[in-house]
Amino acid sequence: MKKKVFLGVVIILFSQICALTGQVHAASAKWTFMVYMAGQNNLSPEVLQNVLDMMKVGSDADVNIVIQAGLDSLYTPQVPDTTAYRCKVLKNGLDCSAMGYDADMSATQTLTDFITWATSAFPANRYALVLWDHGLGWLGGAGRGNGSWSRSIFENDNNNSFMSINGLDTALRQAGVYFDLIDFDACLMGMWEVLGGMYGQARYVTFSETSVPGNGNPYSLILSDLIENPDMDGRQLGAAIVDDYISYYKTPGQDQTSVTKSLVDTSAVPALNTSIQNLGETLYNNLDANLKALTDVSGKVQSYQDMPGSVDLGDLCDNLAILGQPIAQYANQVKDILEGQVVLKSGLFSSSYSIGNLLNSSNVDRSHGLAINFPSLNALSQDEITQYQTLDVFNQAPQWASFIAAFIEKTQGISAAKVTGNFMFTAYWQTLNGGTSMADLDLYIIEPDGVFAPWMGSTTPNGFFSPDSSVSGKSFESYTALPKVTSGLYIPAINFYSGGPSNEQSVLAYCLYNPDISSWNPTSFGPQKMGIWNPAPKIWNDNVIQLLSQNYYSDWWIPTSVEKMLSRMPIRFKRAFWNMIQTQKKEKIQKRTSQWPAIYSYHYRSLF
Repeated sequence: MKKKVFLGVVIILFSQICALTGQVHAASAKWTFMVYMAGQNNLSPEVLQNVLDMMKVGSDADVNIVIQAGLDSLYTPQVPDTTAYRCKVLKNGLDCSAMGYDADMSATQTLTDFITWATSAFPANRYALVLWDHGLGWLGGAGRGNGSWSRSIFENDNNNSFMSINGLDTALRQAGVYFDLIDFDACLMGMWEVLGGMYGQARYVTFSETSVPGNGNPYSLILSDLIENPDMDGRQLGAAIVDDYISYYKTPGQDQTSVTKSLVDTSAVPALNTSIQNLGETLYNNLDANLKALTDVSGKVQSYQDMPGSVDLGDLCDNLAILGQPIAQYANQVKDILEGQVVLKSGLFSSSYSIGNLLNSSNVDRSHGLAINFPSLNALSQDEITQYQTLDVFNQAPQWASFIAAFIEKTQGISAAKVTGNFMFTAYWQTLNGGTSMADLDLYIIEPDGVFAPWMGSTTPNGFFSPDSSVSGKSFESYTALPKVTSGLYIPAINFYSGGPSNEQSVLAYCLYNPDISSWNPTSFGPQKMGIWNPAPKIWNDNVIQLLSQNYYSDWWIPTSVEKMLSRMPIRFKRAFWNMIQTQKKEKIQKRTSQWPAIYSYHYRSLF
């Protein structure tokens, strides 16, 4: 109840405008801590929650905490207008100024203007900038068909736009402010391709190689450290951010995903760029002789499954060094500069709640603080490969882009990398009072290359199913992965197809994930009440897809942890996810009905 009251306070404060624009503080503070909150997407509710967290601390005479927040009324109807706000964060309050229009937070000029306003209205000896939103490393601008999920950073759902990494570099340069620290409170931005282009805009940078949970930074912890010691410099503040971030996500209740956070010294980036240029040239010149070995490396190096092709640079160098000379010499040089000069502090936590390929809580123990693009087979589209070569960083290290392009071209005919399988998903269901259910539910498994279910057939490219429940008469279906499977995501989705012969309106559904079939130690999801009282419509537009991703409809369910991951994803990713289910499923239904119409016709009529 207390949380709801404070949330209401934030909403009211965003709506009751106090004139801040033009107010200039003559005396400089020690720090101005800026947070650019691009919440014009499904992270809009998290804007309010993070502002609440900042308000627990608030500004004082030494530290100005200022934000620019764009919201989306689709996700936060409590704030119905689309006006962007600039605010100074006070203890238990906000001093806000409405910008007077729906500022496009994905536009480079909008970010530049915020920085100019904040440094003019709140001058300080030191400046920190937090870049807050979804993130996808360097990737942005290239399409993935109709379900594109390429975005880079700062997604605006209202006009379907985002800011590319080159656009971010431009916005920071235009502002003309050299920051003591830039922090990315956004997923997957801890990449060399990101750092290598914008390093000249800040003395230190903090970011994450892997995905960032929905809560993002623990702002009350970080700002408390800064308020208590405003004489700290950018390096000390960055180290505090790393420590507070990792500590927060290790605590019970928050420890359901794996996390990384690192602090880098930008003064060493030119040396790193040179060493990567030399490594890229060596790999390019020795590609044919090492093609199979490099393909094996791409399949086993520490990777981050939410970002196609992203691998840990330190672990990559360790794997490349095994290949012998001359590659080992240059791989070791990169590793020495990375660990000795660039990464000043690196923290990680591999969650015990991790469930393999299902979530981003996979093991991250071989993370060294900075990732790089070294794609496994078929990880990137041709448009994305072309886009990669346009990044600003390749003004200094073009040979790495040349190597990646050549590696992808030469490995197009090689089979996709295999990883350990032997996991199992099981869906089962009961009546509401715990009895045997006669309803017909379908377990779908989204594999890297398609969507499959028992009624489509007993085998898939990477596993096999138990009999369809309508054939077996049992109220469960299961999927068992082969010992070796194609690298990628394996996600279960459960559909309430019909009430069966007893015409049940509702059931309690469960999903079990067993990571190793040699021993029975499953993670259980559910119970989830499913039925026909609120079915998904037949046409899945973006609004329906948003609701499907939040388990809104009664006839579709994805397990809780997956739902949390999907609900945070931008609409492009969710659209791709659900379109893959609907499109491939429809094609397989049509194929099956043409072969066995008497058996499968009622599935076809019901769903499409």
